[in-house]
Amino acid sequence: MRRPVIALVSLAAAALGSLGIPAAASADTPAPPAAGASEFSELPAAGAPGFSETPAAGAASDTDPASSSDPASSAGPASSADPASDTDPASSADPASDAGPTSSADPVSSAAPIRVMPLGDSITYGLGPAVENGYRTDLYGRLTRAGLNVDFVGGVRSGDGADPDNEGHPGWTIEQMSAQVDRWIAEARPDVVLLHAGTNDMRASATVPTAPAALSTLLDQIAADLPQAQVFVAQITGAGTTANRPMWKRRIDSYNARIPAIVESKGPHFHVVDQTGVEGIDLTDIVHPNTFGYAKMAWNWYQAMMPILDPGRGAWPETANPYALTVAQRCIGQSSGDIATYGLGCHTWYRRPETTGSTVRTWQLPVPVTKRVKVVRTLDGKPVATTVKVTTTRWIEGY
Repeated sequence: MRRPVIALVSLAAAALGSLGIPAAASADTPAPPAAGASEFSELPAAGAPGFSETPAAGAASDTDPASSSDPASSAGPASSADPASDTDPASSADPASDAGPTSSADPVSSAAPIRVMPLGDSITYGLGPAVENGYRTDLYGRLTRAGLNVDFVGGVRSGDGADPDNEGHPGWTIEQMSAQVDRWIAEARPDVVLLHAGTNDMRASATVPTAPAALSTLLDQIAADLPQAQVFVAQITGAGTTANRPMWKRRIDSYNARIPAIVESKGPHFHVVDQTGVEGIDLTDIVHPNTFGYAKMAWNWYQAMMPILDPGRGAWPETANPYALTVAQRCIGQSSGDIATYGLGCHTWYRRPETTGSTVRTWQLPVPVTKRVKVVRTLDGKPVATTVKVTTTRWIEGY
């Protein structure tokens, strides 16, 4: 949202607590959620606007012309959504929509807006789902319900959320961002920066080894431009379930391992945010999260921002934690193996024990398997063989 020029907000740097993730607890095989029951549902009614994560065939690429071969700038081929869904899009748009309202007397809500700049590439822009809200709409809702007066800022607008402003540039590398970041900061004057950068650097062998140094340079620029701002730097999201996952995962893991030391070297206003748990079936293709993946990203930003932006006021609302769910719906547009055979489109996944009695739980998809079984019956005292169809359930694991 565009607002008149305001005085910058002074942000405290005290820490209040850890960023732990609640453990999930459920029956081994939970029942499918009722229509509209899951706040992270990605399974809309057929033709519902804004929630198909598998764009129509031939949809235009968002790739920056300078990097047309970038696999991180396309949301992937189309795949049909599950027609059985009757999920209400209005209730699915904001994964945190059940959080209770904040008190009207909350003193923070009446303060000058905190200017937050989401900065990065196509993942910041929100590519993946058809409506390009990314993590931003969910995070904006969480922050406002926590009592903060926030204003997302940037020269780009994407999605249909309450505040679509951002500085997300599909296809851009870290060095491309560095070439423009001083101007973006001068125009937007953020108090908080949320940086997710490096995914596009992983696409080419030439930029993989230079990405950590490029990130360090970019952070130095931000520090010089915004000496009082709080800067949250993501360890970037992982790789999807496509056939080239091993290469992408190896590169991303190596890059992410370097980020904490780089961020720590920049001083107390810089903070690491672990987004590495958003991977595999949380992605609609090799790099772009689906709606559930973006919900996890929003939660991770929110938890990291809490001890910095909320010192002395107590914990923010922690409702709608996607990591605590045991039933969720995911939309996948590109994959390989069993997931390509059975899991493309939008399906309900369950967090179940790996094996009977196991305490290790994984996300799994039920797949009906029909077999023909020979049955021998006695008719008039004589054995008669017939063939019947028997349907059982096979569970395939996500990763």
